[in-house]
Amino acid sequence: MNARTSQQQRRNRGQGRRLPVPEEDIRRAIEGDPEALVNTAMVIGRSLAQRKLSTSQIRNIFGEVKRMQMRGFDPYKFQLLRPRLAYVVGRQTRSPVREAAQDLKRVLDVAIDKVLEEEERGKQKDRFSRFVDLFEAILAYYKERESELQQRRQER
Repeated sequence: MNARTSQQQRRNRGQGRRLPVPEEDIRRAIEGDPEALVNTAMVIGRSLAQRKLSTSQIRNIFGEVKRMQMRGFDPYKFQLLRPRLAYVVGRQTRSPVREAAQDLKRVLDVAIDKVLEEEERGKQKDRFSRFVDLFEAILAYYKERESELQQRRQER
């Protein structure tokens, strides 16, 4: 077990909850398994919408990721997503929304670790690209589920 894996396990234990999807699925998604990416994003995105995490909170982080993608991958800047995610969690006061934000943070922490565990810069860039794909897919499934829930509320 390397230092990053140990660090991630401590973070997960510190949250007191299990990840909403198997950690191995997140890792496989970042390694390039499209089925794992789609399934992971579907579970996470729908769960976040169900528990009413706001679109703006997700998009703020996603916007930063897209800016990183446009500027070019920088491992230092990429690491700074962690405090931004912590801030999103810290702003939540309602329990289900806070838990949803924590789930997003834990999933993205695993994905960040997977990107950065690769030593070769070129492979880090490839993994970062898949990180962006995963996050984009999470947002897509979030919007799909949010729209379904809004439609149901309007029908009542």
